[in-house]
Amino acid sequence: MILDYLPVAVLRQRRDESQSTTYEHGFRIGFKGSYEGSKEEKYFIHNHLNFRVMYHRDQESDYARIVGFEVTPNMYYLLYSVS
Repeated sequence: MILDYLPVAVLRQRRDESQSTTYEHGFRIGFKGSYEGSKEEKYFIHNHLNFRVMYHRDQESDYARIVGFEVTPNMYYLLYSVS
């Protein structure tokens, strides 16, 4: 995914004990995991994306330039009944 010639990035927390964060190029479509208490593994698909577009505004000209493009993938599961 590209916005104004910038590739999308996902902010990731490091797994070691440092508090720093890193960026991952692109985003994962989903993941393989299991429900709590179950040993059966399933595939989970991210069906929603939240975007964050960062920009810099030039004080002299009042023009803006996009300087960053982040995405946060999420999965929402909705239960409903038809009456």
